[in-house]
Amino acid sequence: MGSAAHVACKGKGRGGRGNPCRADEYWVRRFPLFKRNSAEAVQQRFLRHGLLGPGVRLLPGFVNDTLAPPCNPIRALSLLRIDVDVFTATLDALAHLYPRLMPGGVVLFDDWKLPLARRAAEEYRRSNGITAEIRFLPGTVDAQAYWVKP
Repeated sequence: MGSAAHVACKGKGRGGRGNPCRADEYWVRRFPLFKRNSAEAVQQRFLRHGLLGPGVRLLPGFVNDTLAPPCNPIRALSLLRIDVDVFTATLDALAHLYPRLMPGGVVLFDDWKLPLARRAAEEYRRSNGITAEIRFLPGTVDAQAYWVKP
Protein backbone atom coordinates (compact mmCIF):
# COMPACT_ATOMS: atom_id res chain seq x y z
CA MET A 1 0.00 0.00 0.00
CA GLY A 2 1.07 3.61 -0.50
CA SER A 3 1.71 6.08 2.22
CA ALA A 4 -1.22 7.71 3.92
CA ALA A 5 -1.68 11.45 3.57
CA HIS A 6 -4.00 13.81 5.34
CA VAL A 7 -5.48 16.43 3.06
CA ALA A 8 -7.54 19.23 4.53
CA CYS A 9 -9.63 21.29 2.17
CA LYS A 10 -12.62 23.56 2.49
CA GLY A 11 -15.86 21.78 1.81
CA LYS A 12 -17.44 23.75 -1.00
CA GLY A 13 -16.59 22.75 -4.54
CA ARG A 14 -16.97 24.62 -7.80
CA GLY A 15 -20.21 25.74 -9.29
CA GLY A 16 -21.49 24.70 -12.67
CA ARG A 17 -22.90 21.22 -12.02
CA GLY A 18 -26.52 22.31 -12.02
CA ASN A 19 -28.97 22.01 -9.14
CA PRO A 20 -26.74 20.17 -6.65
CA CYS A 21 -24.45 23.22 -6.55
CA ARG A 22 -27.28 25.47 -5.45
CA ALA A 23 -27.99 22.97 -2.68
CA ASP A 24 -24.27 23.05 -1.76
CA GLU A 25 -24.44 26.84 -1.42
CA TYR A 26 -27.48 26.47 0.84
CA TRP A 27 -25.52 24.26 3.23
CA VAL A 28 -22.54 26.62 3.26
CA ARG A 29 -24.82 29.59 4.10
CA ARG A 30 -26.81 27.64 6.68
CA PHE A 31 -23.86 26.17 8.59
CA PRO A 32 -21.13 28.70 9.41
CA LEU A 33 -18.72 25.84 10.21
CA PHE A 34 -17.89 25.71 6.51
CA LYS A 35 -16.63 29.29 6.68
CA ARG A 36 -14.68 28.76 9.92
CA ASN A 37 -12.52 25.94 8.59
CA SER A 38 -9.45 28.12 8.00
CA ALA A 39 -6.09 26.52 7.30
CA GLU A 40 -4.90 27.67 10.72
CA ALA A 41 -7.86 26.09 12.52
CA VAL A 42 -7.35 22.77 10.71
CA GLN A 43 -3.62 22.85 11.48
CA GLN A 44 -4.36 23.44 15.19
CA ARG A 45 -6.77 20.47 15.27
CA PHE A 46 -4.18 18.23 13.61
CA LEU A 47 -1.52 19.37 16.10
CA ARG A 48 -3.87 18.84 19.06
CA HIS A 49 -4.48 15.23 18.02
CA GLY A 50 -0.87 14.45 17.08
CA LEU A 51 -1.67 14.08 13.38
CA LEU A 52 0.73 16.66 11.93
CA GLY A 53 3.89 14.65 11.25
CA PRO A 54 6.55 14.51 8.55
CA GLY A 55 4.30 12.66 6.06
CA VAL A 56 1.42 15.11 6.42
CA ARG A 57 0.90 18.13 4.23
CA LEU A 58 -2.13 20.38 4.59
CA LEU A 59 -3.48 21.75 1.34
CA PRO A 60 -5.78 24.69 2.12
CA GLY A 61 -8.38 25.75 -0.39
CA PHE A 62 -11.39 24.48 -2.27
CA VAL A 63 -11.25 20.84 -3.34
CA ASN A 64 -11.38 21.58 -7.06
CA ASP A 65 -8.65 24.25 -6.84
CA THR A 66 -6.33 22.36 -4.50
CA LEU A 67 -6.55 18.87 -5.96
CA ALA A 68 -7.01 19.55 -9.67
CA PRO A 69 -4.01 19.05 -11.95
CA PRO A 70 -1.39 20.48 -12.04
CA CYS A 71 -1.69 21.53 -8.36
CA ASN A 72 -2.33 18.06 -6.91
CA PRO A 73 0.89 16.82 -5.28
CA ILE A 74 -0.63 13.48 -4.21
CA ARG A 75 0.71 10.51 -6.18
CA ALA A 76 -0.65 7.47 -4.30
CA LEU A 77 -3.06 6.85 -1.44
CA SER A 78 -3.99 3.81 0.58
CA LEU A 79 -6.81 5.54 2.49
CA LEU A 80 -9.12 8.17 1.07
CA ARG A 81 -11.39 9.61 3.76
CA ILE A 82 -13.90 12.09 2.39
CA ASP A 83 -15.63 14.52 4.75
CA VAL A 84 -16.69 17.53 2.70
CA ASP A 85 -20.47 17.38 3.22
CA VAL A 86 -21.64 18.61 -0.19
CA PHE A 87 -22.25 17.27 -3.70
CA THR A 88 -19.67 19.09 -5.80
CA ALA A 89 -16.81 18.80 -3.33
CA THR A 90 -17.50 15.07 -2.88
CA LEU A 91 -17.54 14.56 -6.64
CA ASP A 92 -14.38 16.66 -7.06
CA ALA A 93 -12.56 14.77 -4.29
CA LEU A 94 -13.42 11.44 -5.92
CA ALA A 95 -12.52 12.64 -9.41
CA HIS A 96 -9.11 13.93 -8.34
CA LEU A 97 -8.15 11.35 -5.72
CA TYR A 98 -9.83 8.00 -6.45
CA PRO A 99 -7.61 7.36 -9.49
CA ARG A 100 -4.61 7.72 -7.13
CA LEU A 101 -6.00 5.21 -4.63
CA MET A 102 -4.01 2.00 -4.81
CA PRO A 103 -5.74 -1.37 -5.33
CA GLY A 104 -6.77 -2.64 -1.90
CA GLY A 105 -7.07 0.96 -0.68
CA VAL A 106 -10.15 2.11 1.21
CA VAL A 107 -12.56 4.95 0.42
CA LEU A 108 -14.30 6.08 3.61
CA PHE A 109 -17.22 8.51 3.57
CA ASP A 110 -18.01 10.38 6.75
CA ASP A 111 -21.06 11.96 5.15
CA TRP A 112 -23.06 9.00 3.84
CA LYS A 113 -25.96 10.32 5.93
CA LEU A 114 -26.12 13.51 3.84
CA PRO A 115 -28.22 12.90 0.71
CA LEU A 116 -26.22 15.12 -1.67
CA ALA A 117 -22.82 13.77 -0.61
CA ARG A 118 -24.14 10.21 -0.91
CA ARG A 119 -25.63 11.01 -4.32
CA ALA A 120 -22.27 12.34 -5.55
CA ALA A 121 -20.53 9.14 -4.42
CA GLU A 122 -23.21 6.99 -6.05
CA GLU A 123 -22.99 8.96 -9.31
CA TYR A 124 -19.19 8.69 -9.36
CA ARG A 125 -19.37 4.95 -8.75
CA ARG A 126 -21.99 4.48 -11.48
CA SER A 127 -20.16 6.60 -14.08
CA ASN A 128 -16.86 4.84 -13.39
CA GLY A 129 -18.18 1.27 -13.22
CA ILE A 130 -17.28 0.82 -9.56
CA THR A 131 -19.14 -2.20 -8.19
CA ALA A 132 -17.23 -2.88 -4.97
CA GLU A 133 -19.58 -3.60 -2.08
CA ILE A 134 -20.47 -0.61 0.09
CA ARG A 135 -20.07 -1.44 3.76
CA PHE A 136 -20.86 0.51 6.91
CA LEU A 137 -18.68 1.07 9.95
CA PRO A 138 -20.34 -0.39 13.03
CA GLY A 139 -20.59 1.60 16.23
CA THR A 140 -20.36 5.07 14.69
CA VAL A 141 -22.73 7.87 15.58
CA ASP A 142 -23.20 8.80 11.92
CA ALA A 143 -23.60 6.42 9.01
CA GLN A 144 -20.05 6.05 7.67
CA ALA A 145 -19.72 4.01 4.52
CA TYR A 146 -16.67 2.57 2.81
CA TRP A 147 -15.53 0.31 0.03
CA VAL A 148 -12.25 -1.32 -0.90
CA LYS A 149 -10.84 -0.57 -4.33
CA PRO A 150 -10.33 -3.80 -6.30
